[in-house]
Amino acid sequence: MTPPRFAAAVSEHPVASHAVGEVAGEIMERFGGDDPDLLVCFASPHFVGAMEDLVFALGNLLEPQVMLGATAVAVVGGAREVEDGPGVAVFAAALPNAQLTPAAFGVEQTADGAAISGWPDLDHLPSTLSIARSGNLDVYASIFVSHTATDQRGGWLNESLGCQQWRRLIVRANVFRTRFGHTQSRSFVRSRPVQNCAEGGPNMGFSQTANQLGMACASGKWKPGRYEMVTRVVFVATNLTSVASTSFKVSAAC
Repeated sequence: MTPPRFAAAVSEHPVASHAVGEVAGEIMERFGGDDPDLLVCFASPHFVGAMEDLVFALGNLLEPQVMLGATAVAVVGGAREVEDGPGVAVFAAALPNAQLTPAAFGVEQTADGAAISGWPDLDHLPSTLSIARSGNLDVYASIFVSHTATDQRGGWLNESLGCQQWRRLIVRANVFRTRFGHTQSRSFVRSRPVQNCAEGGPNMGFSQTANQLGMACASGKWKPGRYEMVTRVVFVATNLTSVASTSFKVSAAC
């Protein structure tokens, strides 16, 4: 599996075109000329009038799949913070096999109270894998979603230890469904020793169908609503914790 790659850059040049060249050049160098999948750009108020051109130029130079941008009072890139002067900061990520969907969220008042709007209708259901690392120890948390079920699991890997070593994990899985301001939730917890070098990735946790969760249409597919899923995995010996989360919206009626 190709690992994800990340890079950040910041420029304090007061001219937008020069600032773009500096941050784009650093990202290109860090990525070896490869295009990032995700690019996030923050610019200080000095560039408000040039923001459209700045974003357009960054998009042309780096060609990300998804790009997000905003202005901010202060910007940060790597270990540098620019608070009072002009600054452009970018964060880039290469995420192999990821499907990225940009969204703009808002808050609307409904009969049941405030509700978040802007959730995208996806033609795919999301999956995610989170890795927490400390020295040689990796702790994994995963969520894989199909049209009728969710699989939430945890695992660990320490290449300095033999594969016959066992350590205790705690896996907590949460599923939330919100519809018209009402939230339905299910939670599960499991704790037991898990073997190092688990084949196939994280292997201790829960597989639940939408029907088992009480969130299914008669067809077995997810009911309409906004879903949030969280997997939290704790390596008990050191308390190293990995958290995976994902969300999606189902609009189609049952």
